[in-house]
Amino acid sequence: MRNKIDFVETDLNDLSCHTGVTFEVDILLTDYCSGIPNNLSGYSAMMLVYDVLESEDIIGITGSIMEPEKGIINFHLSPTQTNTLDVGNYVHHIDISNNTNTYRICQGTFEVQE
Repeated sequence: MRNKIDFVETDLNDLSCHTGVTFEVDILLTDYCSGIPNNLSGYSAMMLVYDVLESEDIIGITGSIMEPEKGIINFHLSPTQTNTLDVGNYVHHIDISNNTNTYRICQGTFEVQE
């Protein structure tokens, strides 16, 4: 089962993954007032995972926006990719970008476990 995150409720989200196991999360981006999904046509998405001091990237995960009108972004790492991550506590930012702007839509902790 994939996680669903509604940004109407919070902009701070804590995520975790295990080494050697598939990591997958869906982010649902909705309009603050109506709860209607935002149309993400023309946007790209990126999750950046940093060390706790935010001084060094641990990994960048490109998001997939398969159906932009539904406002869903999928982030996926294969077992091979998660196996390269060091166990520890990190922070993450999720940004969406179009041709002119970049928006941080989410941030939180990112824990890597065995």
